[in-house]
Amino acid sequence: LLSDDWDNGVKFTQEENVSCVCLNTYYGYELQDTDCLSLLPNVTEVLIHGSWMDKSGLHSMKALRKLNVGMLGDDWNSDVDLSNFPNLHFFSGCYCQELVIPPELSQMEKMRLWKYPNKDMMLFPIAPKLASLELIQAKLKSLEGMERLKSSLRYLSIGNCRSLMDLSMIKELELSALELTSIPNIEQLQDILPKCSSLLGVSLNCGSKALPSIGFLNKMPKLKCFAGILKDIADGDLTPTVRLDNVFIPFIKKHYNLQKLSNNNTSWSGWLEKEGMYHWWPPAQ
Repeated sequence: LLSDDWDNGVKFTQEENVSCVCLNTYYGYELQDTDCLSLLPNVTEVLIHGSWMDKSGLHSMKALRKLNVGMLGDDWNSDVDLSNFPNLHFFSGCYCQELVIPPELSQMEKMRLWKYPNKDMMLFPIAPKLASLELIQAKLKSLEGMERLKSSLRYLSIGNCRSLMDLSMIKELELSALELTSIPNIEQLQDILPKCSSLLGVSLNCGSKALPSIGFLNKMPKLKCFAGILKDIADGDLTPTVRLDNVFIPFIKKHYNLQKLSNNNTSWSGWLEKEGMYHWWPPAQ
């Protein structure tokens, strides 16, 4: 819905019973508030591109199931109160002082959160249905407290959390898929991942980091997929990947003992889709 033709956009949305709308204030469009959403009671999904608008108008949408406060600039702000949405299943946004997250998210199934400010997960809300969690640029030092999500969490993605040195709590979860991007201490995974007995797929997108070995894959009998974007695998031994259904290693170095992988080389997101887990994958901005 664009502000230069707002009335016609609302009329069309009402007549066609549209369930998802995007409010866009970039590229020259102006929209000062979201009060107009009160005219759209049937909308269950809202995507906002533009952070300077007053978002309090959202709070009248009690039937809202998906809310994505998108990032298209440095002024991004998720100034909403999630306690106003009892049926919210998916939230994507940036943590800020104005963002209100209630102590319990009873219906939340999928969440993407930038800049989570706490050093651990002890104050993260109770979320008994949360199956997918993505944490980006968080100030976490450990994942202590995440074990409270054990009964529901199946997909975990952690990216660019530069202070996160302790990943040991991962082994207490029952994850099916784990994605780690630009983490500072990759070596600890050799000891932690073999203790994650439920994992079917692992993605390590750490192009500036080297692993001494991927021999730990031999200790993960349920594993089907390994995606590794790494600076190097020091011992050059890729034979632990041979038994896997899907292996995605785009950079094969000269000292590796396998110069061509016989497995399927589907991308990480492609493998998730093939395995029927793509509904856990956080949607693109």
